[in-house]
Amino acid sequence: MEKSEIIERVNKIYSYAQLIEPIMIERFELKILRGLISTLKKEIEAENDTN
Repeated sequence: MEKSEIIERVNKIYSYAQLIEPIMIERFELKILRGLISTLKKEIEAENDTN
């Protein structure tokens, strides 16, 4: 494989990574939000059980 071919492939992979990155960040943020929501639900349920 020639140097120009390697550079071209690396550039393609890099451009794909830039497209995918925001999606991955959104999924990560969704996981965090789901975790926070489930924690809040558990806390609210625990409070309701004590009342």
